[in-house]
Parts: sequence; structure tokens; C-alpha cells
Amino acid sequence: MRLYIILFFCFSLISCSSTSTINYEPVCFDTEDDAKTMGNIVFNQGFNNRVSYWGTGDSNITIPSLGLLWAGFDPQLYCPSGGYPILITFDAKNAVYESDNVLHWAKTVLKAMIKEQAVEI
Repeated sequence: MRLYIILFFCFSLISCSSTSTINYEPVCFDTEDDAKTMGNIVFNQGFNNRVSYWGTGDSNITIPSLGLLWAGFDPQLYCPSGGYPILITFDAKNAVYESDNVLHWAKTVLKAMIKEQAVEI
């Protein structure tokens, strides 16, 4: 339970930041709860570490300010035909790594991790 509270706090801070780059990945779920569940699964199964592995070659490096959002925004902007998306967020302002590279691998990893859960995208 503490992990979810910490994750909620982290995502709340990310969503409040005006310098974050939000990168839409066209993965829309039927309900907000489905998006939340999948976002939690992906994040808890090492999303950041996998992006780090492909982006830097070392999965032990944490990429600061890389995260996933699945609530707290208008889903119609991202899923115009209905549904609830998972968004990739990354604050490139103080980034150590090239944002295009991080976002490229983040999209690739997100798709792969969703497919691992046997969800068609």
C-alpha cells in the first residue's frame, strides 16, 4: 500500500510540473481503471529500468523524471474516439540523457510491456 501512495505522490508531482514533455502513445483502454491497472503493472515491472537498458546500456541507471500518466487529464485529447490512454512523461529540462532517445525507447518499451500482458494495442 505504501508503494501505491509513493507512486501516487510521484505522479502528482510530475503532473504539476509545467516543464514536462508529455508524449502521447496511442494506447487507449476502455476504462480509466484499465489504464490505471496496466500503467501500474508496467511501471512496477521495471518500465524505467528497461528504458534505461535500451537507452544507456545499463538497466541499473534510473532515468530521472521519466514516468507514466493515466489520469488527471482530459482523455479526449489523446483518445478522440473514446478510451483512456497511458501517457509517457519526461522532463527534458534538466535531463542528463537526450530526450529524443529516451522517448523513443520509452514508447518501444511501453508497447512491448503491454504486449507482455497479452493486451492488443
